[in-house]
Amino acid sequence: MNGYLRQSTASQARAIGPFLDDTDFKTAETALTIANTDVKLRANGTTLANKNSGGGTHQVNGLYSLTFDATDTANVGELYFSVVVAGALPVFGTYVVLEEAVYDALFAASAAGFGTAQTGDAFARLGAPAGASVSADIAAVKTETASIQADTNDIQTRLPAALVSGRMDSSIGAVAAGAIAAASFAAGAFDAVWTVAARILTAGTNIVLAKGTGVTGFNDLSAAQVNAEVLDVLTVDTFTQPAQGAPPATTTILNMLRYQYKAWRNRLTQTATTYSLFADDQVTVDHKATISNDGVTFQKGQVTSGP
Repeated sequence: MNGYLRQSTASQARAIGPFLDDTDFKTAETALTIANTDVKLRANGTTLANKNSGGGTHQVNGLYSLTFDATDTANVGELYFSVVVAGALPVFGTYVVLEEAVYDALFAASAAGFGTAQTGDAFARLGAPAGASVSADIAAVKTETASIQADTNDIQTRLPAALVSGRMDSSIGAVAAGAIAAASFAAGAFDAVWTVAARILTAGTNIVLAKGTGVTGFNDLSAAQVNAEVLDVLTVDTFTQPAQGAPPATTTILNMLRYQYKAWRNRLTQTATTYSLFADDQVTVDHKATISNDGVTFQKGQVTSGP
């Protein structure tokens, strides 16, 4: 491969060659006349055609400058070229034409590259859902972590002092002795206590209610432990890729991350009309979208189910 070109962009000069004498196979040809009709282009397997305009100009040691224009680079993908002129051996090669946003992310001034978060249209052209942002998803995970900690603190504040200090049996004794009036039960005063207890028992298996021992394990539930559990989900637990089908308009943060990872990892192809994202087997098309470009506006349709 000779390099990269920017889609539908004029004045892209590239050096091709060297052109060598077709008799001794080593002498550089420095005075060739190369017209646009001497240069044949083939975009993504289409029929060979003449370069749109402009020929080659000698630079040094048999290397010639060839300027590709917006017509030459109209199609994203492989652009094969072949140059045949009398007196010199043929010169041929291949460039890859990239979407404008992708090319700029790599080669434009102050380009961010792909080691940082991409957003909006640029990120969508790399295969992620439009408007997606890795940094935004990470921020959402942090927010959810803070919410978990807040819920934990809320449960602790709602527990009666007797329950927290391990004196559940004394509370039951008070009920048996009639220290709590029947009206309290009628008013639902104990309902809140048992609702909280049910929430605790549902939250995990480390909480044990036993006569004389109260609650064990819950008082040890610190912010560090909550963070450790969240970190375990993020760094240890594994998740499968989304199955074939159209991504839902509304889904969980986990599913959003799974779709982004699949789009980044798996094989994808894009022709002038179709974007295709493959399954892990690299054969089955799981998701696809319609692509169009009228020479002014690039459009990528909503992702639907494959194949």
